[in-house]
Amino acid sequence: MRPGLRNYRRMRHRMTMYRFPNRLTLIDDSYSSNPHAAKAAIDTLAQMPAAPAATRIAVLGAMAALGAYAARGHREVGRHLAKKKISQVYTYGALAKQIGTAAVQAGLAPGRVRHFTSKAALHSHLLRTIQPNTVILVKASHSIGLMETADFLRSRLGKKAFTG
Repeated sequence: MRPGLRNYRRMRHRMTMYRFPNRLTLIDDSYSSNPHAAKAAIDTLAQMPAAPAATRIAVLGAMAALGAYAARGHREVGRHLAKKKISQVYTYGALAKQIGTAAVQAGLAPGRVRHFTSKAALHSHLLRTIQPNTVILVKASHSIGLMETADFLRSRLGKKAFTG
């Protein structure tokens, strides 16, 4: 068992944490999602040890395969978000828009929520937004493809300043 555990490699895109210069942290949990997992990931983001003024960004994609529970599940995640110390919420995917809407209805300031319909626009906005001392969570169902966003951020976070 010891050799097996010694050689174990965590699957990429499953609650994997990456640390970069300038106190930048990426939490990549972009492989799968459901309401319970999304709320747990948001709790992790909210509890990350960082300076008090740290920026916490949640990039949340739609959750697939929820059937009749889809709309209610997305709204549940949004209400949960509103109770947490999250600086910015970016959603991607048609159903994910309900996360932001429910978060605002539950008291999150509307200026802290933004919905994206293109990954290119999301990526561009992230590059302009991320500053030192930022923690970013990327969480979505696999079929939404936010693994591309997590990989994009991994390729960029250790590089130049993020001011556009």
